[in-house]
Amino acid sequence: MFRRELTNVDEFIFEKLDVYHKAVEFADKIYSASKNFNMKYQSSLGDQLRRSALSIANNIAEGTGRKHKKEKKQFFQMSLSSAYECIPPLKIALMQNELSDEHYRSLYQECHLITKMLASLVKSVERLEK
Repeated sequence: MFRRELTNVDEFIFEKLDVYHKAVEFADKIYSASKNFNMKYQSSLGDQLRRSALSIANNIAEGTGRKHKKEKKQFFQMSLSSAYECIPPLKIALMQNELSDEHYRSLYQECHLITKMLASLVKSVERLEK
């Protein structure tokens, strides 16, 4: 796991969440993997995959900045939806031989872990609403 430590810098609240760091690392891996896609897949499959992956971390960050629990939950759910949205383009990239079986499985498993973490985050906000 790559996490560059900054000295004498306060972290944003979302930067204290493990799921946020996992999401950023996942997006970084997606950017690296999609860089090598054939040009005919770059602007369709690659762009969609990159946007979806980046949206996971973006929605976590935005959700933590919301004042009301209902809004927080909404953004965390959008983050979860973005994680689910990564699976079809990953599968198509595998089917089009843009990803090896091993690389696909690794990214799939990482995305699956992120969805579990996000589901727990959504549930924790739901508990606070009661």
